[in-house]
Amino acid sequence: MLQLTNSTPFQAQLMALPDQHGIDTLFTVVKGTFAIGASPSVADEQVPVVLADEHEGDPAASSIRVPSDVCLEKPGTDVLLSGSAWAPGGKPAWQMDVSVSVGPVAKTVRVFGDRVWDAGGAMGWVASFVRMPLVWERAFGGTDQTKDGPTAEPRNPVGAGFRAPQGVKPLAGLPLPNIEDPLALISSWKDAPPPAGFGAVAPHWLPRRKYAGTYDEAWQTKRAPFLPTDFDPRFCQVAPLDLVVQGHLRGGELVEVRGVTATGVLRFPLPTVRVQAEYRLENATEVRPAVLDTVIIEPDANRLVMVWRAALPCDKKVFKVREVAASLAADAANDADATDVAEVAA
Repeated sequence: MLQLTNSTPFQAQLMALPDQHGIDTLFTVVKGTFAIGASPSVADEQVPVVLADEHEGDPAASSIRVPSDVCLEKPGTDVLLSGSAWAPGGKPAWQMDVSVSVGPVAKTVRVFGDRVWDAGGAMGWVASFVRMPLVWERAFGGTDQTKDGPTAEPRNPVGAGFRAPQGVKPLAGLPLPNIEDPLALISSWKDAPPPAGFGAVAPHWLPRRKYAGTYDEAWQTKRAPFLPTDFDPRFCQVAPLDLVVQGHLRGGELVEVRGVTATGVLRFPLPTVRVQAEYRLENATEVRPAVLDTVIIEPDANRLVMVWRAALPCDKKVFKVREVAASLAADAANDADATDVAEVAA
């Protein structure tokens, strides 16, 4: 009987899924939680592997709070920031910037206090704030009512500020988004800038859904239940496109986050941990390195989450794999951070 042994200090899970070509593949997912500090350390509480997206509220009308760890291999590393904008020094502010950089990717958003349009199409007074949640509900988007029924902003249907060209709602009192791209600030109620945020993009939002492939009658008769031939693995990436690292992060990259604490800048290196999965079959053993494909920075919880994924295509021989062993790779012992992790594991 197939079993998983896990000698890492992290959470781990096996998943048997057909890959994009319909080949049965055994995925090993290892999810590590670290306490944020000058040098992140293994957290006492390890968050679990998540099997389905967890939302801020009603799944049909809210953004993803914690993305699912179930997916095929990701072409790059997702970088996500989940937390709040905190006014400097805890003193009320009416606007501020929040930025994150991890290795080669960087992004900045501008955060405003609550504001609405007036009947004449001018922005009303901006309220001050101390804390502002960094969620897609606060970015440009949302729904509007037209004479033909409701319509939504396809890039962010749960946001704020969207007005359809033939919308019938009165303009006065329409909320503006709190989070914007500083290079594409809203100046008119007719503007429809790209939604700005750091969170996970839902699978039915643009641009992610355009990578899902074509599910038509030809797929139904010739290909189902496997993925369509035009499926693009970029569908598996949940981060905004500008926070996807092409290739993959390896650990050791510098993380810098500004505006997410009242006390200043968060700056630390990603732990340099190497994870591997050893697949033990009837007559052979396959060792596969696990790729770091997700990094989630959670300043409000003082937490860093890293997800590694290894895969073994098994065709129709999944049940001939007797055991999968998740472990820290031997070469990680040369790393100071990884040595600390290894000591915890022991």
